[in-house]
Amino acid sequence: MARIIIIGAHPKGYPYPFHQDTRSGKVLRKILRAHRIDATLLNLWNNQEEMDIGMISQEKLSEISSHSCDGCKIVVVGRYMYGRLRKQIRPSTTLHYLPHPSSKSKHHIETLERGLVNLSKE
Repeated sequence: MARIIIIGAHPKGYPYPFHQDTRSGKVLRKILRAHRIDATLLNLWNNQEEMDIGMISQEKLSEISSHSCDGCKIVVVGRYMYGRLRKQIRPSTTLHYLPHPSSKSKHHIETLERGLVNLSKE
C-alpha cells in the first residue's frame, strides 16, 4: 500500500490538521479508517491570514518535496490549495487533486473516497 500525504489549508484553531471536531476531519478520518489507508495529514498554512496571502513557506515546500522524493503520493484537497501549491512547488513534484472533505456534495465525497483508495493501491 502506498503512503499518502494529504494536504489541507490550515488548522482553523485546532492543534493539528483535519481535527476530528471539524466536518472535514470527520469525513476524511472515516474514509481513512474504513479503507485502512496510511496517510500523513499536513496543512499548507498556520492560519487564515497566511492562507489569504497564499504564499507557502520554503520550509513547507521542502517538506512536501521530500515526501514526494520518498515515494509518497501527495494529495491536495481543495482547488485553492492545489492551485497555490502547483504554482510554488518544484515541477518535478507530482501532485494529485481531490475534492475537499468538507464538501456538502455526496458526489465530491465519493470522488474523494475513490481517489484515496485508488492512490493507496498504486
